[in-house]
Amino acid sequence: MLIQMTLGEFKVSFKFCVADYKLALLTIFTGFFYLFKDIADENITTFRTPEGTIMQLIQMTLGEFKVSFNHDNRLGRHGTESPFL
Repeated sequence: MLIQMTLGEFKVSFKFCVADYKLALLTIFTGFFYLFKDIADENITTFRTPEGTIMQLIQMTLGEFKVSFNHDNRLGRHGTESPFL
């Protein structure tokens, strides 16, 4: 059976999906913020503010990219250790 949707029906269903996604992200961000905001470890500082929590969770979602630059002034050039450069 072929399901046909009009453009208006598609827009409404898309808005519901986006709203559900935003609600899920807001719930996850809030949970991590309250879970880690009073942690005693001084090395973990990103979860102490809501903005830091959001940025840290986005970074955790995307993964970490290790980029390090070695400046070799003797040769007058810059060396890189990044697989992306």
